Amino acid sequence: MICDSECFALSPNFNDYISYGLWIQINATDGSPPGGTITTDGPLGDNYVTLQNTGGAGSWIQHNVLFGSSTVFFGTRVNSNLNTGGGGLMIIDANSNPLITLVLNGLGGGTVFLGGFGTFFTPNTDIISTIPNFTFPSTGWFYLEMSVTVAPGTSGSVRIRFNNVPLSLTGLTGINTQTGTTTSVGGVGLLSPEGSVTASYTHLYMGDDTGPAPQNDFLGDIRVQGVFATSNVATDFTPNGLSQNWQNISQVPPNSTVDFNADATVGAQDTFNFSAMSPTLGQVYGINAKMIAAKSDAGQRSLELIVQSGTTTISGPPVSLGVSSLGQTLIVQNDPDTGVQWSQSGINAVNLGYKITS
Repeated sequence: MICDSECFALSPNFNDYISYGLWIQINATDGSPPGGTITTDGPLGDNYVTLQNTGGAGSWIQHNVLFGSSTVFFGTRVNSNLNTGGGGLMIIDANSNPLITLVLNGLGGGTVFLGGFGTFFTPNTDIISTIPNFTFPSTGWFYLEMSVTVAPGTSGSVRIRFNNVPLSLTGLTGINTQTGTTTSVGGVGLLSPEGSVTASYTHLYMGDDTGPAPQNDFLGDIRVQGVFATSNVATDFTPNGLSQNWQNISQVPPNSTVDFNADATVGAQDTFNFSAMSPTLGQVYGINAKMIAAKSDAGQRSLELIVQSGTTTISGPPVSLGVSSLGQTLIVQNDPDTGVQWSQSGINAVNLGYKITS
C-alpha cells in the first residue's frame, strides 16, 4: 500500500535528504557537487534531483524502507539524458543486498541485472534481460515504473512500465530474484551509471502489494507536490528565531538549530494551515506529513505527527527523539473525517501538526 511506502516532493536543497536520513549517499566519487543537485521549477513546476558524474564510478543515492513485503512497486519521473548516458533504478533487500537493477543506456534501450551493476555492487551482475526493441526518449521527461517480486527458484518476477504502458520483456517471469537470505524488500536506489552521464528524477513513489486498491499496485504517471505551512491554527510551543511558529517549520532548507519551536509539556501541540494543492491534480492517493525534531534535555522524549480533518484528528506512532535532528513521516491514505479517498477540498482544508506524548 502506498505508504507502507513513501512519496517524495523535493525541497530546493539536496542535502536535506542526506542530513535527515531520508536518503543515503552511497557512491558519489565524481560530479560537482557530488551526489546530486536540486533544480527548481522542473516538470509540472516541481523540483527535481540530478545525479551526475564525470566518467568515474557513478553516483547513487539509496532510501531504506523496511516494507516487510516481497512484492514492491516503484515509480519516478525520469530525464535520463540518453544522448550522453543513462539512468537507473535499483531495488535492494532488507539486508541492503541488491536485488534488481534497471539501467537505461545511451542507445535508447535498457538492461535488467540480477543484483547490482558495475561498481555499485560488483557481485551478482548477471544480465537477465535486455530491452533492445524499445527506445526510451533521448531527451525530455517520461514516467518509469518497476515492480519486483522477490523469490528464489522460479517464483520471482520483474515488471517494467513506461508512461503507464507495460513493456513486453523476455526472461523476467519465473526467475530467481533473491540474491541474499531474505525476500523482504528494504529500499530503492536512484543512480547515474558509470561514464560521463547525468540522470534526473522527480515525483517518486514506492509501495507494496498489501492493503486495498488502488494503492497496492502501480499508480501510473503521478505528481508528488510539496506544500508548506502558511499560518498558525493553534500553538502551544514557543517560537525561537522567527516570530511565528509556522515560519519556523517552513524554512527551506531547514535551519533547525536557530529557527525552531520548543516546549517541554506533555500534551503540548501545534497545528497549522498549509498552502493549497495545484487545481490540476486528479485522483489523490494520500498525504505524506513530514517533520524534523530533536530533544534538548535528558531523559526520554517522544513526539507524534497529527492530522486534523474536519472534526477528526488522527496521529502517528510516538517517535522517540534524540539530540540530533531526524526526519519523521506519517502517511494517510484516506480522509479520516470521511473514511474515503481524499478530495482536493479535503486536502486543502486539512491541518497538520505535532504533539508531545512523553
